[in-house]
Amino acid sequence: MAETLELVLKPKFIYFYLKRYGLILLILLIVLIGLSYLYIKKDVGLEIFLGWIGINLIFLAATIIYTKMYCHNTILSLKNDILVYESGILSHNIITVPAKNVTDFTINRNLFERIFNVADIKINTAGGMGYEITGDGFDYPSLIKINNYLKGFKEETKKIH
Repeated sequence: MAETLELVLKPKFIYFYLKRYGLILLILLIVLIGLSYLYIKKDVGLEIFLGWIGINLIFLAATIIYTKMYCHNTILSLKNDILVYESGILSHNIITVPAKNVTDFTINRNLFERIFNVADIKINTAGGMGYEITGDGFDYPSLIKINNYLKGFKEETKKIH
């Protein structure tokens, strides 16, 4: 039997944060720059300017806290030939899949994910309809290790039977 592989993966925070809130942050920044310009020209009062900064800070804090909690509670692990995917903040979900049941392990990457060296995964099992596990923002080299391990595991299983 080949050597066993044990990995625990969590999504990368900065990738996840920018993926979810990057466009909104860009819009807020543009509006803030515009308001700063109008404040300097004295077209906007101090109350509006400070109010907008306050709204931005509240939004920033709330989204950072939520994303930190999400990344902390989302885990993909492989241990003792069992894949486990945990996710959720308020309702915690755990999906357990034995490696022998995995029929399809798909890794997808777009340009944004290549920049951050992360990837999305989809895991299908025998007899399942659709993908059992879908996740994004996981470390790409570690996903390749899991993929290679599962390929080797399948080949060994075929040799035994």
